[in-house]
Amino acid sequence: MKKLLSSVICISLALSLAAQTLPQKITSKIERVTVFMQGAQVFRTANVSLQRGKRTLIFEGISPSIDKQSIQVKADGKLTILSVTSQLNFFNQQKKSAEITQLEQQRKRLDNQKRLEQNSLSIFKKEELMLSKNDVVGGSQTGLKASDLREVADFQRLRLMEVFSKQLEYEQKIANIDSVVQLVYRQFNILKQQSNLSTNEISVMLDVAETQTTNFELSYIVKAASWYPTYDLRVKDISNPMDLTMKANVTQRSGEDWKDIKLAVSNGNPSEKGNSPKLLPWFLRFGEPYSLSSLMMEDYSDPNKAKVIEGYITDKASGEPLIGASVVTSSGRGVTTDINGHYSFSGTASDREVIVSYVGFETETSPVRSGHANVQLDVSKSLLEEVVVVGSAKKEDSYLSGSYSGNLKVKGSRSEETNYYVDGVRVSGRGLLPKSTNAPQTTETYQPTTTTYEIKEPYTILNDGKDYVVEIKNLILPCEYSYYAVPKLQKDVFLTAQLVDWQQLNLFDGDVSLFFEGAYLGQSYLDLKNAEDTLNISLGRDKAVTIERTKVKEYSKRKLFSSNKVDARAYEIVVKNNKQQAIKVSIKDQFPIASSSDMSVENLEYNGAQLDEASKILTWQEEIPANKEKKISMKYSVKYPKNRVLNLE
Repeated sequence: MKKLLSSVICISLALSLAAQTLPQKITSKIERVTVFMQGAQVFRTANVSLQRGKRTLIFEGISPSIDKQSIQVKADGKLTILSVTSQLNFFNQQKKSAEITQLEQQRKRLDNQKRLEQNSLSIFKKEELMLSKNDVVGGSQTGLKASDLREVADFQRLRLMEVFSKQLEYEQKIANIDSVVQLVYRQFNILKQQSNLSTNEISVMLDVAETQTTNFELSYIVKAASWYPTYDLRVKDISNPMDLTMKANVTQRSGEDWKDIKLAVSNGNPSEKGNSPKLLPWFLRFGEPYSLSSLMMEDYSDPNKAKVIEGYITDKASGEPLIGASVVTSSGRGVTTDINGHYSFSGTASDREVIVSYVGFETETSPVRSGHANVQLDVSKSLLEEVVVVGSAKKEDSYLSGSYSGNLKVKGSRSEETNYYVDGVRVSGRGLLPKSTNAPQTTETYQPTTTTYEIKEPYTILNDGKDYVVEIKNLILPCEYSYYAVPKLQKDVFLTAQLVDWQQLNLFDGDVSLFFEGAYLGQSYLDLKNAEDTLNISLGRDKAVTIERTKVKEYSKRKLFSSNKVDARAYEIVVKNNKQQAIKVSIKDQFPIASSSDMSVENLEYNGAQLDEASKILTWQEEIPANKEKKISMKYSVKYPKNRVLNLE
């Protein structure tokens, strides 16, 4: 009896020890995700019942693309976390999406159907071979009657025609199946299906003080996720404030579906080094090139080495520069062109081409060669006009960026303080609130280096590589509207909106869809890196305002003197406002500048304009009533040696 009792006790102890050594598999749920510009932090939770002693928990179904250094495990019970490790599990694979499963089933059906058609085709080819081999009829000693021979020939001919017709029919069926199979494979590529369908397992070793039920929180960084901002900008007319909606385009292929999660987006970069550089002593040596990297403790250079990308964007038909054309790369970097059609920005070595768009013109993609890309755009069939978003410098330098430097007070704007409107209610001061009727409730958190938007509504972001659009906030922003024209370069008048105090809005660079007076104008790029005190937003050409610059022939003439000749020029500029409200417009022109001592520019006349002495740029600030026109003029003469040729046109 004692031996039996001892055996039972030993078996119980062995089973107890075995139970302690066996790992406990845990299923966790994704509760919240913070998506960065590149990468995302995933937070999982699980409620686990634990026995006293040393235990090993295996959290299954984790993304295979996690950063192992970022794994964090928290627990609120009486226990000690001894170690945390991770490894791939190729047996426990990711669940395929419904679209992928449907495509695989369709491909199998097509393969079976193709084999059936190929078998049928093979049968008729064998029959063709058999008929061709039986073209000798009758014996060698006896022949056939003419009537019998005719019947045999007719049969063989008719049957061969049927065989060839069937072969053509089945060949066409096989070709149709092949074309559908190609579409299926293309759809696979669009869905960006990953070849690695394995999952990760996170192993957590614990020392549990007592039997308990504990809540665990598991977090980690995944690499295959990102987001980028886009905007909808609406202006009803120049008597109303601007309506700006900010959206996040979230995508992920991390290997796990994010279903009904608390979503947040941040402009932070978890993979970016946070250490500040430290200088080393600078020793001069003969024959050694100067290098900043030699003065650093570490290499803090960007892995994507920066380079300057620049060029000119022009109208292919006229050769004129296109002001405010959008120039971006595949990585999202970009700017808009200045008054001369020139652009310049800091790109990376991976930026090998630029995408140029301008409403009213065809979008062009051009390769970048040695940091340069000059692009000529063809006029589009669309009558829509380009919209751009640029930042202006100081008001007196506004002609450099194509912005307007005047002031136009309209309904919805204030000159002394900034007023914002939320659901039609004025909010005074510098604070901004999202428009609750259109946008989901969002908590905006600002830190010295990052801004995070927490979306209150639950979202589902599937593991399919598609863009999921999440509306972040909607703002009603008072701004000033004005018109701007350079008739010497383009016979169009551009409408611009000036937004002050834009820095507090916590916006990011991104594409903008513009709507004016109920019409969609096109897309452009919100370039905040080059913006300063005032953000200028161009709403494109307004066909309701026209401008014409013509040469006055009566004044424009050439006179000859003893050793010199004098060329006189006069121009008249007519601006017509066909709108139902008064407008203010900034008009720019210029006088030539003498480049040598044997020529001079004289007799300058410019009624009502401001003249910049250094650049000889003229600026008129004109107010034009509704359905009225305004005429302005300029005159000058140039004296130079009569044996020289000077082009003034």
